[in-house]
Amino acid sequence: FFQAEDGIRDVERSRGLGDVYKRQFEYNLKDKTFNTMANLSPYIVKGVKVMASGDLAVCTLDKSNFTVSKQSKRTIRILNSAGNFISDIEFAGNTNNKLFVHPHRVEERVDDFCVVDRLSENEGRLIVVSKSSKVRFTYTGIEKNPRHRFDPRDVVVADDSSIYIADRNYGIHQLTPLGLFARYLITYEGSLYRPLSVTIDDELTAWVGCEKGIVQRLKIQCCDVFIEDTGSYSSEA
Repeated sequence: FFQAEDGIRDVERSRGLGDVYKRQFEYNLKDKTFNTMANLSPYIVKGVKVMASGDLAVCTLDKSNFTVSKQSKRTIRILNSAGNFISDIEFAGNTNNKLFVHPHRVEERVDDFCVVDRLSENEGRLIVVSKSSKVRFTYTGIEKNPRHRFDPRDVVVADDSSIYIADRNYGIHQLTPLGLFARYLITYEGSLYRPLSVTIDDELTAWVGCEKGIVQRLKIQCCDVFIEDTGSYSSEA
C-alpha cells in the first residue's frame, strides 16, 4: 500500500497544480507518458476520487491557505470520465454559505461525499454533504485535550457505510453511518504513529500510512461497539 500526500487513489494522479491525469493502461514507463484529461488551472488540485459512476470528484482551491472570502473558490468539482465539467459542490444547499475552508480529501458514500476540510495547519473537520449540497453532519473529534486537537488527513468509507478517519494527532476514528463516534480503531497507545492516510480492503483490513515511512495494518474486528454520545458532532439534517 502506498498513498501519496496529495491524496490520489485508484488510477488517478495529480501534481497539485491544477492538472488531473488519467493513467493509461498501455503507457510508456520509460517515457512516463500521461494523458491530461482536465486542466483546472489556476486552481490547486488536492484529493481526487473516482466515483462508482466513473465520474471524478476533485478537491479544488483557488489558494492554498485557510482564509475564505467572498471571492474564494473552495469546492468539490465533479468531472465526467472525459474530464468535462459537470458541477461544483461549493455552497450549502441553496444558500450563499460556503461549505469548505480547505478541502483536502474526498470520499464517496452512496449519495454523499465525505470531505476532510482543513481549518489550519494542524486542525480540521469532516463534512459529510449530499451530492445535492445538503450537509448531513460535521464531525470535529471528541478529544478535549488541546494536545489531541482533531487533525484529520484522510477518510475512507467501509461497505457498511461506517467512516474511518486518519487523525494525525491521535489515531483512527470510526464513525457510525450517522456520524456518531463509535470507537478508536487504534491510537498512539496502540503504537500508531501520526497517521496520514487510511484505506480498507475487501477483507476488512485497515491499511494506515504514517509519517517517517511507516505503513501499518490492522484487521477490523466485527463486533458491537459502544456509541459515545458526547462528541463534537453537529447534524444539519
